[in-house]
Amino acid sequence: MVCTPLTTTVSPAAWAAGAKPGRKYVLAPLAPLIKYWSTPKRAARLLAGALTSQSHQSGAYYDENGKPMLGSAQVRDPAFTDQVVAETRALLAQIPSKTR
Repeated sequence: MVCTPLTTTVSPAAWAAGAKPGRKYVLAPLAPLIKYWSTPKRAARLLAGALTSQSHQSGAYYDENGKPMLGSAQVRDPAFTDQVVAETRALLAQIPSKTR
């Protein structure tokens, strides 16, 4: 048996298959300190805030700290968004529908 930090034992066969559960427990406490990482508490706070917001904001982007931010220049380009909508509609039109 192989013992990993902060976990129970893992069989050699499971270890060979890639089961290394110790990583998530060792790295989880570091999440608030590492840029672009989040914690479940922070993610839940952001989601709850977005769902209960009275702003009726659509297409909002948030950074790794849960602060509102601008989307990329490409996403803010009206010509690009029109192209995406047209291509999506064309793709959906190819799907057979039982109601047609």
